[in-house]
Amino acid sequence: MVILLDCKIISSFTQILLVPEGTLSFEQTHADSLFLMKCRDDLRITTNTLSTPVKGGSLFIGSNFHVENVSAGINLLSGIEFSVSGASASTSIVALTDKECALGHEILNLPLESLLHADEKELLLSELILGASDRLPFIGQRVRKIAQLERIGSRLIIINRYLRNHYYRPITLDDLASLIGCNSVYLSNTYSKVFNISPIQYLQKIRMQKAREFIHDHSLSISDISRKVGYVSSSQFCTIYKKHFGMTPSENRKFALLDK
Repeated sequence: MVILLDCKIISSFTQILLVPEGTLSFEQTHADSLFLMKCRDDLRITTNTLSTPVKGGSLFIGSNFHVENVSAGINLLSGIEFSVSGASASTSIVALTDKECALGHEILNLPLESLLHADEKELLLSELILGASDRLPFIGQRVRKIAQLERIGSRLIIINRYLRNHYYRPITLDDLASLIGCNSVYLSNTYSKVFNISPIQYLQKIRMQKAREFIHDHSLSISDISRKVGYVSSSQFCTIYKKHFGMTPSENRKFALLDK
């Protein structure tokens, strides 16, 4: 049995300005939705059952709450609303740990258009929820129990972080399986069921996004870019790139120049 987490982005908001003593409400738009938020300066968060101060720079997850700017200047808020299977209506607020904050910042800093729009954010959200499931009161008991029994979350998080940090290396499914000490078939099946994408497909998405960023660096040849994102064969890289974006790297570079 595995955790079937289905995280979907509902909305994203950046640079919400809140004047001193200004208030703002964040209510669920879906029965299973939550907010992941960060604040630049100090806030006070109020729900039906609690009122708690939040230090500037903090990240937190919750739903159905009000925020008040208790700092002397204009505060800046950003975040996303997302749905997650197994979540329930709640007025709880959970502050993220330092380790969770690193992943939370990565989620919030990633543009929606990156890696085929919201796919990357949703996958990272699954990571965050899996890793923090024992601290989230609004996550269903079934999800929490499975997470505790299977310990899948932490192992797959290791895989995801390795892929994001080492995408430029030649990586096989066997390499990833040995990283967490399991069978490659089991890893592929489990990963795919949890994140709705195989680990090799996720690696390919990362490589393609990085390649598209490198396209704008005209000091790099197509062969250079191919090597920088982990492909030995330039022809294989170009084939995958065209399948991914509908044009070859050279065509993409040409269109990018015309758009300037």
